[in-house]
Amino acid sequence: PATRHWVALPDLTRYDVVGFYEHVSSGEYRVLCFSGLWHAEYPAVYGVLTVSTVQLRFIGCPISPAAPDDHGLGLGVDRAVISPPIQFKRNLHLRWPPQQTQGYHILVFDTEKEEFNWKSPPPVRDREVSLLEFPTGDLGLSVSRKNRATLELWCLEDYQNEVWVLVHRIQL
Repeated sequence: PATRHWVALPDLTRYDVVGFYEHVSSGEYRVLCFSGLWHAEYPAVYGVLTVSTVQLRFIGCPISPAAPDDHGLGLGVDRAVISPPIQFKRNLHLRWPPQQTQGYHILVFDTEKEEFNWKSPPPVRDREVSLLEFPTGDLGLSVSRKNRATLELWCLEDYQNEVWVLVHRIQL
């Protein structure tokens, strides 16, 4: 967000910045970071940096009880510079390459509870997907398949019930 304010942040070179978001209930801006596995004794952890107080707080690897057993979060997620997340409904939606072990779900970071959870994707398998935000503010996915000249745009019509609607199929 463009606030026209500047603040010096601590050195984050040892961390991957996963996302920058607004903590809606407090109005603060925060940075979600990931610290990879440095040594077998030190597990991978996530941290939250509160920009206004410039404090980095480690939160471990918090998983919602509803999440699948094989969540794979210890491997980390794509950095924000590679795949910018989308903040929607107080959640940070992260690019999570669809994997069969996670049921092809989309990784979501609940910014209030500070825990990870998953959203069901549209009925697409074995395809390349990218998160996007429609001009209307809705959450969506672009879906393509290797060696196919088709691009599909899906919109999450009902967030609570995870209902996806195919809104465009484009022949390239």
